[in-house]
Amino acid sequence: MVAIFKFDNSREFLRAYIDSLPKKGWGEIQRWAEHLDLQASYISQVLSGSKTFNMDQGLKIAKHLGLIEIEIDFLMMLMEKERAGSHETKKYFDEKLKVIKSQSGDLSRRLPKDRVFSEVEKSVFYSSWHYSAIRLFCSLSGKGKNLEDITKRFNLKRIEALHVLDFLCDSGLCVKKGDSYFVGSQQTHLESSSPHIHRHRQNWRVKTLSQIETTQPEELVFSAPFSVSQADFEILREELSLFLEAFFRKVKQTDPEEMAVLNIDLMKLR
Repeated sequence: MVAIFKFDNSREFLRAYIDSLPKKGWGEIQRWAEHLDLQASYISQVLSGSKTFNMDQGLKIAKHLGLIEIEIDFLMMLMEKERAGSHETKKYFDEKLKVIKSQSGDLSRRLPKDRVFSEVEKSVFYSSWHYSAIRLFCSLSGKGKNLEDITKRFNLKRIEALHVLDFLCDSGLCVKKGDSYFVGSQQTHLESSSPHIHRHRQNWRVKTLSQIETTQPEELVFSAPFSVSQADFEILREELSLFLEAFFRKVKQTDPEEMAVLNIDLMKLR
């Protein structure tokens, strides 16, 4: 995927997208032409800057590329800006683009999620890493887990495990069938503006820190302080966001056999 939010021009993004494809996108222009019911020569003229897509064509292209909603908004706004006739109108769209670009840093707008919590549910689910971990444990091998499996795996008392399981079942994140518990909804995500986000991040970092001295060879632990320009910092953040989108697409498709946690921090040192 090409990081659309680093572009100030829709044509530059579309050309970069084609160049990123295998064989430099050989045949892609023809596929676009067929999708839009246009001549391939017209697509080439758009990419060179002598023609423009109308909004209907722009939306079709955006969906054809598999862009998510916030990326579609950004591309459509770029096209609107390029079609604007006055400096004042272009400036108006520049401000709109800045807003969308700032929102792109909120991964809750970009990552898949099946379950939206109420505030009360959030306060419970994000109070401890056990809620998320037990839900994941119930997804392994597709066979479900019974209460004894869970208490042994997480060294919990029966009453503690039942408290967590009751919540997971009541909220639809797990399903009980007989004596076994199975995972329900697959994805949850917490907005960066949520008051629970700090507790969620701390829970998992504390958990991984407790294992840092027993890191296994197949695991990856990495810290890298570095100096960087402001422009490259923003590019790196966007590339990491794209990686996370692809990461969670893969996670959603996988056959669960192990539990794992990914912590990534890209921060300016203060």
